[in-house]
Amino acid sequence: MNTAIKFLNAWKKAVNEHKEELKKKWQNPTEFTNFIKGDNGTIIFDVARELKLECYPKDYYFIDALLYKKEDIVDGVVANTFGITGISVAFEHENKFDKHLYTETCKMLTVCADLKVIVTYPQGPIGYKPTDTVMDFIHTIIKSSRHGDQISELENLLFIFGYQSDFEWEGYVFKKEGWKQIG
Repeated sequence: MNTAIKFLNAWKKAVNEHKEELKKKWQNPTEFTNFIKGDNGTIIFDVARELKLECYPKDYYFIDALLYKKEDIVDGVVANTFGITGISVAFEHENKFDKHLYTETCKMLTVCADLKVIVTYPQGPIGYKPTDTVMDFIHTIIKSSRHGDQISELENLLFIFGYQSDFEWEGYVFKKEGWKQIG
């Protein structure tokens, strides 16, 4: 099974298990984001457990959170520091769909990870198609990057859209010819 689909399924399972708490926090971006990617016991930890990966929930070189294999940890680093040699999942959480999504996308284009995931919240009803202006711009950025062909082939850049009204989640991966909905 595709890694993006596995992640999306783990994501949906985790958010649905915490649905009521997430709905209460949805309109408070700080609380909501902390529950998504904060310390142990949050959504990203549930996803990591489901995927049998470890989780580093703090910014790591400006990436919101990392999922990695235990064998990727660097032993013997300075106390209170963290080092890994590989990233299974680079995770970004972006509340401002219309304003900052392109910066998160550009960041992900520079990251070496098996899977890159951006969770965001379009302002619109469920089914807000990724062919709209913002996602057209994002598609152009990825397609024009030196890694566009590889990302399309591997389907390893996943966007997850969350919708508060119906508490629905949609997943899209980049393909050269357009966005591919998964899950």
